[in-house]
Amino acid sequence: MAKKILIADDEELVRKSISRYIELHCPLIEQIFEAADGGEAVDLITKNTPDIVVLDVQMPIYTGIDVMRLTNEAGLKPMVIILSGYNEFKYAQQAMHYGAKEYLMKPVKASELVKLINSFLEEGETTESSETDTDANALSSIARSAEKYIDDHYSEDISLSLVASKLGLSTSYLSSKFSSETGMGFVDYVNKVRIEHACSYLKQGYYKVYEISEKVGFNDTKYFAKTFKKITGITPKKFMANSSRDPVTI
Repeated sequence: MAKKILIADDEELVRKSISRYIELHCPLIEQIFEAADGGEAVDLITKNTPDIVVLDVQMPIYTGIDVMRLTNEAGLKPMVIILSGYNEFKYAQQAMHYGAKEYLMKPVKASELVKLINSFLEEGETTESSETDTDANALSSIARSAEKYIDDHYSEDISLSLVASKLGLSTSYLSSKFSSETGMGFVDYVNKVRIEHACSYLKQGYYKVYEISEKVGFNDTKYFAKTFKKITGITPKKFMANSSRDPVTI
């Protein structure tokens, strides 16, 4: 089903560039509307009910947050992507309150924005054609992207601030978003992924515990052993000794 999108940004060059890129690379988008200020954005959302709205935070007449508030009050809740030059949690917090799907820091590559829009559209198509959603589809792309980065880099030094930087988000916003959607703290998820891989190494029986600790990203073997026992209920050595039994569920 063809979709509609609104691009609201008071910078004409930014607005036109995004619109042009969407026109070329978003086949499911049939109509593109543009707004140069918050007042125009509210009018266009009310009249045309776009499926997706890309909102700049700081615009004349109404801010992006105001636009969300006013349209929510009118019963209109399109998927909203906020573009902001303000790395302050209060803006992200307000955007989340009014249902923003994503909060991205400027500058944003057009290709990355289009990829995000297409993922929303594909997710919407899947939702319309199915009565149930998988757990993966229930997560926003922020949570999925954070999980993927952790899954791909678990053996390296990983911090909340590093992943937030990679995703162009504030540390506070990523922490809040990740916890609320996954039901797990950022550090807890990192440790879970690392221990899952540690279990695989322990089952193989090729490496010593301290070697596995380093392989999965722990610099301190004692902390690794403590974390391992906390998650699995037994020590790494005990797990290795019992490796021929049923695998531990974590």
